[in-house]
Amino acid sequence: MIKRLLLLSILVCVLVAGVVAFRAYRFTTSAPSNQHTERILQIPRGAAVVTIARLLEKEGLLTDARLFGYYVRLKKSAGRIKAGEFRFYTDLTPAGVLEVLTRGEEVHYKLTFPEGYNLRDMAKVVSTLDFLDGARFLAMAGDPAVAKAHGFETRTLEGFLFPSTYELTRSQNEKSLIDAMVRQFQAHWTPELEARAKSLHMTRLEVVTLASVIEKETGHPDERPLVGSVFHNRLKRGMKLESDPTIIYGLQNYDGDIRRADILRPHPWNTYVIRGLPPSPIANPGDGALRAALFPAETDFLYFVAKGDRTHTFSRTYAEHAQKVIEYQIRRREKRPASSTP
Repeated sequence: MIKRLLLLSILVCVLVAGVVAFRAYRFTTSAPSNQHTERILQIPRGAAVVTIARLLEKEGLLTDARLFGYYVRLKKSAGRIKAGEFRFYTDLTPAGVLEVLTRGEEVHYKLTFPEGYNLRDMAKVVSTLDFLDGARFLAMAGDPAVAKAHGFETRTLEGFLFPSTYELTRSQNEKSLIDAMVRQFQAHWTPELEARAKSLHMTRLEVVTLASVIEKETGHPDERPLVGSVFHNRLKRGMKLESDPTIIYGLQNYDGDIRRADILRPHPWNTYVIRGLPPSPIANPGDGALRAALFPAETDFLYFVAKGDRTHTFSRTYAEHAQKVIEYQIRRREKRPASSTP
């Protein structure tokens, strides 16, 4: 009788163990859904395994939070689970879910800053991500202490935030972005450029300032060295640069038109008023503009005027320039259809 009871107990234990083993096997090898549906989930820092498991179950990524907790302990993976924002799919098995949690590859968001954007323009791009604050970015980039901490003796980081595409995670902030942008600038400011600047008797700030004006004057890559040559030629002759973008940079409420009063209004960047370079960059130049400032084309051009097709025509004398202004600017305005509004 005792032997029978013992055998029966053993049989029950084996059956229970088999059921548990089967259920565990089925749990670890089965996905909650056969649909490949994305779920982006924030895993809190310091959260317990049971809390994370319940969160995953609520989002349809697990069928049983309790079993997942056992599975994590069995794999001795509790200490390897990362915090952050991760991308999951509803057809992942628990093993796949655990791999996402332990691999720690966070979701990345892209921010693209075109060449020639100034700090205000960049702040608007920053604001497109809900976890970043454009105003805070602008305040940091405009802080002399932040500029000094990065090795720049300037009022702001204008000119030194390299235009490119950056990828950020939700765990990063405005400082992370600024640090990455400065690193990119430093990577592009090569020993070759530094040596060339010294040969021209220009400081890095002067080069970046000139490059920023070139960048704003033309978006056409082939024209940058020509525009650079005009400004170098004018600087050598002691002529004012007379660059429209430098006027615009100092205007508080620019509406798309430059008026005579704007041309005559003195401010530190207005190169129709001041001689030489502005005191600081007016935008953040890319590599092409930096090289155009350092390696301009060899010309005797002193003037250029927009042709209306995003390119420019260049002149050696004022008389030639005046004729081209008539041809490309005044006549083009005269050909415009009359406005229907008074």
